[in-house]
Amino acid sequence: MKGPTVFHLEREAINARVTLVTLGGAASEAEFEARLEEIRLWLLDYEARGELAVLLIDPSAMTRLDASVRRVYGEWRAENIELIGKTVERAAYIANSSVWRGILTAVFWFARPIIPVKLVANRAAGLSWIERTGAPGDF
Repeated sequence: MKGPTVFHLEREAINARVTLVTLGGAASEAEFEARLEEIRLWLLDYEARGELAVLLIDPSAMTRLDASVRRVYGEWRAENIELIGKTVERAAYIANSSVWRGILTAVFWFARPIIPVKLVANRAAGLSWIERTGAPGDF
């Protein structure tokens, strides 16, 4: 059962090109690492098929993302940067508060994106940016 403290990650096709990745609840290091491994395997599947993902990532329902979990995410991005570059065309992250903008900016300083990445205020803004192929990212 989902709730404010149960960590969950869900993937949903919004349309033929865009996948929404929603994160919610309070993630422990181990839970976050397990979900990142699922994402790695998902990206490897994209690589095997020669396809590119276009992602709208919404972590705004996460109730805890402490320093250790942020570190895990930054390290995972650094370790998988080549795979991300091969399998993700572009990604918009919903940063609906100054706290989320700060957290995501810090993660991207640790592992600089090699694909266009944009921080947006909401899903509509993310979809609008994603659809403007060639629009510059924030990083």
